[in-house]
Amino acid sequence: MNLLRFLIITLAIWIAYRIWQNYRAKSKKIPPKSKGRQAIPDMVSCAVCQMHIPENEALRKGDKHYCSQKHLEDDS
Repeated sequence: MNLLRFLIITLAIWIAYRIWQNYRAKSKKIPPKSKGRQAIPDMVSCAVCQMHIPENEALRKGDKHYCSQKHLEDDS
């Protein structure tokens, strides 16, 4: 009976330690509050497939935008 009591107490201590460790890890990962809203880039559509992509990621030729190098070459 003493061995069983020892195992139960040891298991309870181990579970409490893991819960405490998990709580500490989560409290450190809280990101700081952002100040203001982040700018969302303008969206443009591909001249070939009409898929919308952020303007800063689009390939551009003249006044047309493309989602990939293949579409840029296909439209030429």
